[in-house]
This record gives sequence, C-alpha cells and structure tokens, in this order.
Amino acid sequence: MDLAVETPARCSVYRRRRPERTPLYRAVQGHLETYLALARDGHTDGDGVPRYVEGEFRRYLECGIPRLRGGGVYQPTASPAPAAGSAGTIF
Repeated sequence: MDLAVETPARCSVYRRRRPERTPLYRAVQGHLETYLALARDGHTDGDGVPRYVEGEFRRYLECGIPRLRGGGVYQPTASPAPAAGSAGTIF
C-alpha cells in the first residue's frame, strides 16, 4: 500500500497577521484602562469586570489573539442575521 502524499512544489510562507493593525486591537488598546477604571468605580452594571475578563483583554494586547475560557478562539460570524445573543462562533 502506497501512503505517499503529494506535496506542492512550493510551501507557503508563514505571514504574521499583525493584529495590532486591526480596529479591534486599537479600540481595546485605546480604551481598556478607561473601561476598567469606570467599571471599578461603579459606572457599569454589576460589580466591575471579573479578573479573568481583564486578564483576557491584557493577554489579547500581548499577542493579539482573543481566547476564551476553555481554550476556544472567537471567530466572528459572517451571517447577516445571527441568532439572538450570538455575535460569533467559538472553535
């Protein structure tokens, strides 16, 4: 049995996505401290921002990849009409 797999002559080259150039990254970077301060001072509903949420925002600014609890990665949906309360998919 021949298990050889044909590979293309050229291998693709890794290109970093540069998340720091995205609008999401710039919005988080520019407003995170203000958001956290307002949440701590009681200007939001609830008791501020949970530590794990703050940690996820800070890790996002370090590497640019939003990760969710359990290791999932957030992928925005392309659907024009997502289900109520749904803004994306977790893989």
